[in-house]
Amino acid sequence: MSVKKHTSIVWAVTCLLISCSTDTSTTVAQGPDDTQIPPRIEDIGITPDSADIATPTEPVSLLCWPCSSDDECGDAECISYGNTGSFCGARCESDTDCPPGFGCQTNQCRALSNVCACTDEMNGRATPCVIENALGACTGERTCIGAILSECTAETPAEDVCDGVDNDCDGVTDSTPCDDSNSCTADSCDGTNGCIHIPLLGEPCVDPDLCTLEAGLCSNDGTCSAEPIECDDTDPCTADTCISGTGCVFIDNEQCQCAVDDDCPPPADRCLGINRCVITAALPYFHCALDPTTEVICEPSPEDSFCLASACEPATGLCIDTFQNQGAECADPNPMCEAPSTCKDGACVEGLKLPCDDGNACTTDVCDPMLGCTFTPQPEDACVDDNVCTADLGCSPTLGCMFTDLATDCDDGEDCTLDTCDPITGCQHIPQTDTCCEFGVSEAGFCLPELQVSAGPDQLVDVDAAITLTATATGGDSSYVYQWTNGMTIAGTGSELSLTATTTATFVVTVTDGVGNTASDSVTIQLKDTPLTLCDWDVVTFDPDGQTQPLAEWVFDSECTQASQILNAKPSVLLSPLDFESGTLTGQFRVETTADDDLIGFVFGWKNAANFYLMDWKQGGQTFCNASVFEGVSLKKVTGTELPLVCPDFFASQGTQNTNILQLAIPPGWDDFVTYQWTLTLNAGTATIHIAAEDTLIHTFTAVLPDFSGGRFGFYNNSQDSVTYEYFQFVQPDSANEP
Repeated sequence: MSVKKHTSIVWAVTCLLISCSTDTSTTVAQGPDDTQIPPRIEDIGITPDSADIATPTEPVSLLCWPCSSDDECGDAECISYGNTGSFCGARCESDTDCPPGFGCQTNQCRALSNVCACTDEMNGRATPCVIENALGACTGERTCIGAILSECTAETPAEDVCDGVDNDCDGVTDSTPCDDSNSCTADSCDGTNGCIHIPLLGEPCVDPDLCTLEAGLCSNDGTCSAEPIECDDTDPCTADTCISGTGCVFIDNEQCQCAVDDDCPPPADRCLGINRCVITAALPYFHCALDPTTEVICEPSPEDSFCLASACEPATGLCIDTFQNQGAECADPNPMCEAPSTCKDGACVEGLKLPCDDGNACTTDVCDPMLGCTFTPQPEDACVDDNVCTADLGCSPTLGCMFTDLATDCDDGEDCTLDTCDPITGCQHIPQTDTCCEFGVSEAGFCLPELQVSAGPDQLVDVDAAITLTATATGGDSSYVYQWTNGMTIAGTGSELSLTATTTATFVVTVTDGVGNTASDSVTIQLKDTPLTLCDWDVVTFDPDGQTQPLAEWVFDSECTQASQILNAKPSVLLSPLDFESGTLTGQFRVETTADDDLIGFVFGWKNAANFYLMDWKQGGQTFCNASVFEGVSLKKVTGTELPLVCPDFFASQGTQNTNILQLAIPPGWDDFVTYQWTLTLNAGTATIHIAAEDTLIHTFTAVLPDFSGGRFGFYNNSQDSVTYEYFQFVQPDSANEP
């Protein structure tokens, strides 16, 4: 009998006794986790010389015994069960050759639960084991102590430190350096004594303290000592100090009342003049003082000084005119010709003239101061009009001078001349041919007016809206032929074009008349809730004195829905062609650099480069070109009363002669690499602005817009690079949005 057949018979008998017999007293051993342990042959009462089983020609099976090599498993193999250890198998060809709870894998029986338990017979048998984690793998041993399999004796891998022990079991002791990040110590490992840091007295070093100079020398306590830095911003209005870890700090010393004239409130009596920010000779402390040269002097005009008084109103500093001597005589009258002059509503009004009218149109009626009314007949030539195109008929006492058109025949028989009579030179024959008429000649022989056409205003509509474009032509010879095009495509003919709005598009209408005149106009259809196309927007660059940066450079993505200002440049605006008067516009932006902290934002109500509203947002406060700009978001109206705009107009948070502050800066400033959502709502002369990051509201405010009447919208950038503006769209249907 072969070994394989003998083994199968043994397992078959085992199965028969364990699984099929109901009266046997033999039980199956249990492991520590209730796993069945295959019984040994002697445990079930079968000996190798049993009459039913042939005597085996090999040792008794050592299945599931702990092992470290095949030599410990007889004719079987020592099978690895992973880090938990290795255990003996038993030869097999299929699962039926193995006892319950085992399967045949690579011709060896193996516990399906991947666990083997000890029995008393295994006492003292051992197997290698491993304890492993992310730091390494340490080896040890597990031993059967009676029927108990011990835990693995290996150490748990730990981070290697200087202690003379291979903590992570990689075969190297104390592999982690003893670096205390201090340039003033020499670092080394002394095994079980741990790390040693020896001071490097007198060696050059770099002091990390922001309140000292970088270059220093190492002291005997292992620290870097350097000379303190000097903090002085030359501003007499600040207390200068240095904070370790922060650096120089300049704090308001509360000894300066003002910095610029705009810091000074007006006096209670504004008629006294204007308060200005001045500096005393004794101490460098600024304070507000009245400028006597600005006192308000109110004087009425000399001719009205009797009837009109003028006085300054203290609350406003304005000159207020009041009437005086109402009804009193204010000029000597001419008693022969007029009533006395009197004061009326602040002016000296002449009295009524005495009537001098004899009812005869052929006399000259005047009032002589000495004689009174006189009536002088008109001379014979008084009714001669020196007009060769009329006949003079003399004077009628009731009708006055009479003239009649002469029946002068000025028709020269030419079709292309305009025949008229000139009062001085007589008949005129004005050429009306093509050589003298730029736009041709009408059938009646007159020059034709210039041909013009209007395609109507740009429109903002919903997606898939049905719309009709209407062109209106004037001038020319009135025989109009219309053609609409979209790029190179002919979209239609006739004065009206009906279409469905599926995308942003510009349509051009061209009109031709019967004598060859042509005129064109365009209209843009913009979709609501669809990102605006930015590539065709205008770039407006300002060049104020005091800013030496390059001109702005705007770039766009391939879809034209994203615009980026890539340079630290002079102030600029990327200006939309749309006239935005009311409704809601939204989009997002972000700054993709940590290199700067300057101004970003948008403009609206744009009429020209000296008349617009500006929302700007500063990351950090600073002083530049003699102007203070605060951290936060603000709103101002650029008025351009004194052009050109100068550097402080773009930086001063408290306003200038060219700017009015509508909303003073509100902290906080913007953060780097954060995408912000902006919403601008214009309604009934007010602007509401929201700025959020994800679901967090950062800023919101509403401001009244003085004299607001709509205007163009655009992105604003001043001295800040790497800014991206994207996905701006109208989100609120409103016909007033239509430019």
